[in-house]
Amino acid sequence: MTIGGAMLMAQPSPTGPWPGAALPAAGGGMLVWLGGALAALLARSAWQGRRRPLEHDALIGLPNRRGLHRALRAAVAHGGRREVPLALLFIDLDDFKYTNDTFGHPVGDEVLRRVARALTAWARPGDTVAHLGGDEFALLCPGRDAADAAALAPRLVQVVAQLPVDARGHELRLGCSVGVAVFPDDAPSADALMVCADLAMYEAKRLGKNGWAPYRHDAERTHSESAHLRWNARLTRAIDEQRFCLQYQAVHHADGAGVAHYEALLRLPDEAADGRLVAPGEFVPHAERSGRIRPIDRWVLAECIRSLARSPDGVRVAANLSARSLSDRSLPDHVQELLQRHGVQGQRLLIELTETSTLGDPAAAGEMIARLRALGCSVHLDDFGAGFASFAHLKLLPVDGIKIDGSYVRGLAQQHENRALVSAMVTLARALGMTTVAEHVEDESTLLALRAIGVDLVQGFLFDRPRSGDLAAMAA
Repeated sequence: MTIGGAMLMAQPSPTGPWPGAALPAAGGGMLVWLGGALAALLARSAWQGRRRPLEHDALIGLPNRRGLHRALRAAVAHGGRREVPLALLFIDLDDFKYTNDTFGHPVGDEVLRRVARALTAWARPGDTVAHLGGDEFALLCPGRDAADAAALAPRLVQVVAQLPVDARGHELRLGCSVGVAVFPDDAPSADALMVCADLAMYEAKRLGKNGWAPYRHDAERTHSESAHLRWNARLTRAIDEQRFCLQYQAVHHADGAGVAHYEALLRLPDEAADGRLVAPGEFVPHAERSGRIRPIDRWVLAECIRSLARSPDGVRVAANLSARSLSDRSLPDHVQELLQRHGVQGQRLLIELTETSTLGDPAAAGEMIARLRALGCSVHLDDFGAGFASFAHLKLLPVDGIKIDGSYVRGLAQQHENRALVSAMVTLARALGMTTVAEHVEDESTLLALRAIGVDLVQGFLFDRPRSGDLAAMAA
């Protein structure tokens, strides 16, 4: 270990000098012998210095979700031993997206800093204020029970509401929704308590925003919420420990000219059954509901780009992006940084967005698509035809292609109505200069029907199943 030009040695030789002695070192400088306690202290300080950027938010400087989780685990362990309660409050700024869209992100960032300073000033010594990302904050209050939390929450709403914010000459009035959960009354563990606070916060929003709600044990929701709690605990572990994996399935040229690209399919190894991979349909709804889908999306993109860096230049990969990530304005910059870091051309990365995910805010979706395409990435609408306004939707979004929903493709050769609809989709896409992909191609008769209609690319069990392993080896 080197500090200030001196090399520090943790242990002296059996006959060496006493701790703290300084000796000349080869090549100049000093060699300093350290006693065991001092060496341990310095090593711990260095480790904490390396850990801090991982557990603190770069924009505001507060602990992030990971930092909060570590503090919460410690507080729960302490409270469990000594039977001390603790309250966890999740705070979500109401209509923050409007502030960002209307006044710009510099103003939005300043709002977040103001809120962070106000919460920090209001909190007691020993409390933990954290920024969970975006417009979400948290307050961890050791020693507070349900009655204390019920008194704190409305005061917290008032603190945010009274915070003056100047936005280019306009005075903004902020509101927030606060969810409250208490250990051990509401949940027995840190993971479960975070989910309870999150659910309570969404309940506060449902009740009209600018207010608060406690976590409630509703008998009618017990089963579904228990499942949600379990899944969120599993997802938190999977994110922190990077337990996810990818399988790849080839997308072929319909005319038989070979593989066009590979689709990356997210899987989660089952904790209870060795070798079983959990399909995304089981866990993605829970990840989207809790907001954990954003770090999962980023992991998928990073893993795809790392795989492309190890593969021949002609290999391309499609990654799926969730609806939640469409509002993540920093995502295109993150993708650009990953591409540059690994030396991968943007043209090798294809992004798939579900059509229904773009319907909620077409303007935001259009901006995200344009920024990704500016990096060289192609963008396709997945599950095309599942929305109610698919054809009108195409002219609103600057995409490169569509993937026709599998419900139209299965049994295509025997269903005249589906053939007519798929033919119309292909005709319109071709007129707009877009590529067409058909998924769930499972038999030869379906492939022949798609070729007759003029679909460009096909994917399904007729050709191959999703496979685990190295993309470069698959593409060789």
